[in-house]
Amino acid sequence: TNNLISNLDLAGHFAQAIFRFTLEKLDLSFNQLKSIDDELFKQFASLKYLNLANNQIKTISLFAFSTNVQNLISLDLSHN
Repeated sequence: TNNLISNLDLAGHFAQAIFRFTLEKLDLSFNQLKSIDDELFKQFASLKYLNLANNQIKTISLFAFSTNVQNLISLDLSHN
């Protein structure tokens, strides 16, 4: 939270290896994210809580949450 992230690329092998099976809560609030691309969170099979509040998100791809997010309980997109 509050890191001024403007671009998030989670396609790398490092991110996949670290987060694929373990991450349940991800807080990216108060950054500068502008869009959510196709399958951005696909490697987060265990993700339950995703906070994207207080960014600058204007565009969310139709397939942004189409795969591997069946465990998602909470998605906060407020104040974008």
